[in-house]
Amino acid sequence: MSSSIARIHVNGVEVGSIPADTYHAMVQNVRRNRRLYLAWTIAATKACLRPVVRFYCALPSIVVGVLLLAAAAWPAAFTALVADLQAADPQTITAGLRHALAFICAVFIVGFPILALMRPGLVRFESPFDKALSRQIRRLLEVPTEGTMRVEIIER
Repeated sequence: MSSSIARIHVNGVEVGSIPADTYHAMVQNVRRNRRLYLAWTIAATKACLRPVVRFYCALPSIVVGVLLLAAAAWPAAFTALVADLQAADPQTITAGLRHALAFICAVFIVGFPILALMRPGLVRFESPFDKALSRQIRRLLEVPTEGTMRVEIIER
């Protein structure tokens, strides 16, 4: 048995400590739970799809905003665009909309990972493994406080 301990901090305050072997056993126990792998997959899928759904919900507002900006900034060009749309056949309009949508999607696909790297809080992902481990540790130490938990292993 090793003499190292795991100090538990909740919201930056040390709330207790447990033997490191007990902590590692709890981690292995959590990792053996097959349901958590399914929960992790669902949580990861939600974390990936949430920004995509938000983007596509905001897309009509973005398009209308760009059209209003074009009308305010370049009224002659916007008037010519409206006149061309009235004279165009439906296939041409559909093709133009498909190209515009493809361009917007390409900008999103390239821009979102860059934005997610610049603002890490933009994509929120909570691991079910961490939640389950946190619940077990809180139950063991009788810590009712919610918040971020940090475990520090100290070798002796």
